[in-house]
Amino acid sequence: MKATDDQLTFRQWLVKQLTLTRWSVPLDASPVELSVKLGVRLEVLREAQEKRGAELKKRGAAGIIRGRRRYIGHDYADIKVYMPKPIEAVWKAHCATLRLEPGTLLRALVHHFLLHPVRPQATSQSWLYRGEIFKIPRNGKGCYPARARLTRGAQIAVDYHADLWNVTPTGLVRGIITEFLEGRTRKFKAVVFGELWGDPDRYLHPEKFQS
Repeated sequence: MKATDDQLTFRQWLVKQLTLTRWSVPLDASPVELSVKLGVRLEVLREAQEKRGAELKKRGAAGIIRGRRRYIGHDYADIKVYMPKPIEAVWKAHCATLRLEPGTLLRALVHHFLLHPVRPQATSQSWLYRGEIFKIPRNGKGCYPARARLTRGAQIAVDYHADLWNVTPTGLVRGIITEFLEGRTRKFKAVVFGELWGDPDRYLHPEKFQS
């Protein structure tokens, strides 16, 4: 039986989602186990893995493990960044000044970054603020967990840029916050969860949606 155009289009869409998203399976699971867990045919999964591997190789990214991020089975993602006490104090002072909840401000900054993706000056595993380094204790002990809920599309877009620059998504979000705290991010809009794009291409390839 010859595949219809609709079937081919759906397959391309499915491969794309598997290429971009995280998977909620052990990293050492076999391709067969992965396909069963994800509910897709083995050949579709293999095609997605090949595309992901080729993309990482093209970008020169050594961390192939990043291409196997675990997919969380929800239509949203929760991001969390631990803040040492000095950073927490500055962050909460800004929240109070702007009269925004911490989660709302964090979501707004991530959304603004995705609309204007310029690499932050600092994307390391520690906080670099005003020339001072603030390390994060193991498991974030004693630190304030800044949280925000994103759409799956926004999370995928954050992961994409993190992979592109060979940094962790948490390090990237930490850098986004630091850009704001140091006064380099000024014009942004507070957004509710429903105003975030659900399709990652809206962030990664906005030209496709221009009329």
